Amino acid sequence: MYALFLDSVGRAEEAAAEHQRAITIDPLSLIDNTNVADGYYAVGQFQKAVEQYRKTLELDPNFDVASFGLGNAYAQLGMWREAVEAWQKGLASSGKVGTAELMARAYTQGDYESALQVWLADLLTEVHAHYVPATNVALVYARLKDKEHTLEWLNKAYEQRDSSLVDVGTEPAFNFLRSDCRFTDLLRRVGLPQAGLAQINVLRKGKPAA
Repeated sequence: MYALFLDSVGRAEEAAAEHQRAITIDPLSLIDNTNVADGYYAVGQFQKAVEQYRKTLELDPNFDVASFGLGNAYAQLGMWREAVEAWQKGLASSGKVGTAELMARAYTQGDYESALQVWLADLLTEVHAHYVPATNVALVYARLKDKEHTLEWLNKAYEQRDSSLVDVGTEPAFNFLRSDCRFTDLLRRVGLPQAGLAQINVLRKGKPAA
């Protein structure tokens, strides 16, 4: 989809127009509605992303992609309980009920990071059993602000040719890596245009483009 390409290279305003055109054509499309929310998320409009993910989940409460996206947006807003609840819903909807329950218990008995550690442990176990996109692991490490392991798994994603790497340049969870030359080098190797990603940063700060 052209809009997803525009998202990945930081051409946010063009991408938003394409996403809106898609849901005008098919307003009940779960993936198109989620893509609109993803666009808001990428440029740091997290409250708008939350609203759009919730609208998508009104169409289908068990659409796990939207639940995971909703959790990501809540996390960027610092709404930890809501983030964990949304991720739990995503995990349960994708068949991982046990992990979802363990996350809930970890959050209740501990905190946000405890819940993430449960999710991380589950992913690392899965890695030894079957293919798991390395970016999935990197994202949880990023939520824990573990720079070294995040970079390690992003490089594994590069070695895997993980298709999700096209979004690494616009993923807000990786913002804490942007001053690290190793992350910049990864973006270069993936082939993401720096100009477009700079435009994303301008939009996140709410300033007019130069």
